[in-house]
Amino acid sequence: MNANAELHQIQHALDLSTIVAITDRKGTIIHVNEHFCEISGYKREELLGQNHRILNSGHHSPEFFTDLWRTISGGKVWTGEIRNLSKAKRHYWVKTTIVPFLDSAGNPDRYVSIRHDITATKEALNAVQKLMDASFEGLTVHEPSSGTVLLSNSVFASMIGRGGDLITGQPLRELLRLSDSTIPHELSLKTGDGNALWLETQTRSFPHEGKACILTSYRDVTQEKQAAAQMLVNDRLASVGQLASSLAHEIGTPLGVIRGRAEYLAMTQSQNSAVQAATQVIISQIDRVSGLIRSLLNLARGKAESQSEPVPVTRELQSVLDLVSHVLQKSKVHVAIDIPPALTVLAEAQPLQQVFLNLVMNAIYAMDQAPDIERPKELRISATAARKTAAIRFSDSGCGISKENMKHLFKPFYSTKPQGSGTGLGLVTSYQLVHGWGGHIQVESQEGMGSTFTVQLPTYSP
Repeated sequence: MNANAELHQIQHALDLSTIVAITDRKGTIIHVNEHFCEISGYKREELLGQNHRILNSGHHSPEFFTDLWRTISGGKVWTGEIRNLSKAKRHYWVKTTIVPFLDSAGNPDRYVSIRHDITATKEALNAVQKLMDASFEGLTVHEPSSGTVLLSNSVFASMIGRGGDLITGQPLRELLRLSDSTIPHELSLKTGDGNALWLETQTRSFPHEGKACILTSYRDVTQEKQAAAQMLVNDRLASVGQLASSLAHEIGTPLGVIRGRAEYLAMTQSQNSAVQAATQVIISQIDRVSGLIRSLLNLARGKAESQSEPVPVTRELQSVLDLVSHVLQKSKVHVAIDIPPALTVLAEAQPLQQVFLNLVMNAIYAMDQAPDIERPKELRISATAARKTAAIRFSDSGCGISKENMKHLFKPFYSTKPQGSGTGLGLVTSYQLVHGWGGHIQVESQEGMGSTFTVQLPTYSP
């Protein structure tokens, strides 16, 4: 077989399997093969002298083609999938490779486009996608070795708070925030809006594009988990009374001994100011723990037994700020105070300190959880008084509270902090205390913008 005959057979094989076009440096078509004409529906003379915009289906954005042209005009090969429109207005997909041919100066002189028809594969994928989108469960198909998501449905995208176009091509491990590629039967994660989500999963083998892939289904069991958690809370509340009574006896007695020894130490070291100051801190903290036990008893009994007395707000607040000064310094939190010096409310001194301490520590935690926020960490504590009621506001520049968490703020044992970092009793105890003094607590928050807790209490007028 001579060289011309062999070249003719190679060209015939390409015409049967490959769509070929050649354009000049401006993108004008100067050659097409038979297969190009067949799939596009245009005759060769209708295509020569045109550019590929004649096949534009409108599916791709202008930026898509700008990136394509920038790549090949820079002398680089471009590879991707394009949806075209035939002369008969039929859409078809081609897997495309465009190779620039360079002149002696290294500049593109012409471009050779080699395409393969993948319309049938795309239609099959669309059919699979429609079936997946019709499911009530979240679904993903991923490649086992790399963990890359190949397919996902709209339910899964909604579950994790991501757009569908932001899921395909991403590692499933990162989307589900897993430490490795193993998908547990049950997992918990935070959605894009900060809400807690519990998912029950099932995995199975799934053939996709000739590969053995993994299909995973996700069932939202959040409500079931919440119902089970509520039952647990009810069980805990039923035992709080017994626990608080036990604490009052088992802790109250040794606390009394420690307090007595601290007072004795203060008496014997009356000339040592440092020891005097340290013992006063010990005594005040013992009293605070005793007050917390009493508050726990009141919570368990469903009532707040208190005897209000005039309490200077600035005095109790300053005691709290002195106590947490090292925490404020460590977290680089600036505190701005705007409270009338003579403002006095009807409450109890030690328990009011506990309320203030809880709100200040929560504010510090919220600001520490927002490291990406560029504004400075600032806690503004202000107060106004009108019509025998004082409003004391604690405003932070922290991460804010999600709408879902706002619903549960004052529920016992509910905490937004990591396990082991909070008991979920701080706010509910504060609420019980303030309510027992004839006041209440309000919360305003915007996620990512900070929170304001307002404590309203009756004022004292001599």
